[in-house]
Amino acid sequence: MTTPLGKSFPEEYRKKFCQKNLIPGAVLRIQSAHTIPPKIKRCVVIAIKDESVSVALTYINTKKPSSPYLQSWQWPLNCEGREYLDHDSYLDCAQLYEEDLNKIRRMIINDIGVYLGQMAKEDFRKAKKLVAAAKSIPLKLKKKYGLG
Repeated sequence: MTTPLGKSFPEEYRKKFCQKNLIPGAVLRIQSAHTIPPKIKRCVVIAIKDESVSVALTYINTKKPSSPYLQSWQWPLNCEGREYLDHDSYLDCAQLYEEDLNKIRRMIINDIGVYLGQMAKEDFRKAKKLVAAAKSIPLKLKKKYGLG
């Protein structure tokens, strides 16, 4: 088994890298416990709540869900011009997942390859607006992250 490339950088560099890049709009590749079975997923950081040490994420999927309602909240992302994508995908704006902020930080510090890039400002603005409008996300959760 090989060591991730990010491990070859000094820890102080990896910590600074994490601090600089773990911001809203960051695209990450993480192990998700929210899928059955758990698997590695690409996701977008929608918001960070330092005081509750949590982060709100939406997942990037390769397929649309079967539910027509949930399909209406899938934003198609063409891979052209989006270096964090390998192929055309969908941003699932119908769901918002919470993760422990320190857990995400540790993932990036342990392997800076977890960070795939940053959404363009206009893309992120649209994603945030769609998540805020989704009726499938509890208002309490949206308010916690300044989305409602």
